[in-house]
Amino acid sequence: GKKKKKKKPIDRILSDDEKEMVKKYIKMSKIGLPAEVIHHEMKKQKVPQDIIDIVLGKEGGSQALTANSSPLKRKNGLIKIHWDKLPEEKMENNESIWKKPRLSKIKIDLVEFEQVFKKQPQNTKVNKKSSESTDKGNQMARLLEINRAQNVSISLQAFKQFSLDELVAIISDIDPDNKIQGERVLFLKGLLPKQEETSLLKKYKGEEARLVDAEKFFLKLLPIQRVPTKIKVMEAMEMFNQNSRETTTRFILLMKTCHDVAHSEKLQHLLEAVLTVGNIMNKGTTSGDAVGIKFSSLLKLSQTKSKDNKTSVLDYIVSWFIGKGER
Repeated sequence: GKKKKKKKPIDRILSDDEKEMVKKYIKMSKIGLPAEVIHHEMKKQKVPQDIIDIVLGKEGGSQALTANSSPLKRKNGLIKIHWDKLPEEKMENNESIWKKPRLSKIKIDLVEFEQVFKKQPQNTKVNKKSSESTDKGNQMARLLEINRAQNVSISLQAFKQFSLDELVAIISDIDPDNKIQGERVLFLKGLLPKQEETSLLKKYKGEEARLVDAEKFFLKLLPIQRVPTKIKVMEAMEMFNQNSRETTTRFILLMKTCHDVAHSEKLQHLLEAVLTVGNIMNKGTTSGDAVGIKFSSLLKLSQTKSKDNKTSVLDYIVSWFIGKGER
């Protein structure tokens, strides 16, 4: 057979602009950004393929990752930040604030960062007291997570004058006698089972006595049709006058807030730092290489803590800006 011709190495002379371009993307690599992120950014900026190959090498440049590529193994040992990535296709034809940050501006001291957010080795010792309490807890079915069951039980206290059966009947009939009045109706939204909880309850064949109140209530709701819709109707009927007065004020505030967010350079710089730090922490996972995240995920910055549980990701980012003289 014919021998395949070897590709010639890049031997052309780079222009000054191309040299600056190479330096820019090499810096991105040095601060710890994954090759996939850099490759995506270079493709988006329509960087020539030979320049991509210079920065990332033939493997990282010419062989772009596809949807069928095998996932990267997580090796950095850092605590993961659980955010919700935005699909890249949603970023193509809109004016998303996530399209504005330039990741090359944020430089993180990786050695210091790893010292703060390195995972603690797992403690394999078993606490006797906790094991004893677990044995006692096994008497209950425990279909819901403990915190979730407690939260539902607290919401049920707003309707303590009704039995569980009576409350379910009121919801089923959309409260024709107006027994649930005022803002109490708003607590009903917190009493809706999630899809995975509904699946668990449908499979449960044990005794009702082994269920906590939250699980009993969810179980009694299962035969009722269109529960979320019925609760929305109850809310609308009870809260219509108040909601109609507040809606106009909220729309005006929303329009002003959207304008301020979209035009805030400081916020864009902050989001740039959030993406950089989060992508470092999530490198090698499905949550890594994010080009944008849902704003609700920003709450995770204060909830994700360092290995000593003293410093949150938000604390770290704030300290980084203070260290740079930026507030």
